[in-house]
Amino acid sequence: GTQPAPAPAPEPQGVEIEDGYDTPGFGVYAEEFRVNDVPRGDTLNMRAGPGTQYRVTDEIPWNGRDIVVIGQGCTPDFNQITFQYASDDDKARLMRDSWCPVDWNGYRGWVSGRYLYPG
Repeated sequence: GTQPAPAPAPEPQGVEIEDGYDTPGFGVYAEEFRVNDVPRGDTLNMRAGPGTQYRVTDEIPWNGRDIVVIGQGCTPDFNQITFQYASDDDKARLMRDSWCPVDWNGYRGWVSGRYLYPG
């Protein structure tokens, strides 16, 4: 019999970008984030766009982990170099006023950076 063709190599970022997302530029967001400052038992809303005016598409539990920022990154953006060398607390501060496109367990949408913390 004939051998099946080998699977194509995965994208370097490890996530497929779709739905109009740009490809990650700096790789600064490659680290994973967890939900922060959401009360136990509550959820973090994932939305169709960067703001509360967009519909909720999914919900991440209060203890959700392994959240990856994808696409063009957070908006409004912040200084990538500053972010790269910042402490976890400072990263959280930099993200506080931004909305970030994320992938969580294959679910994709926008979340408020206020509720993300590295780790």
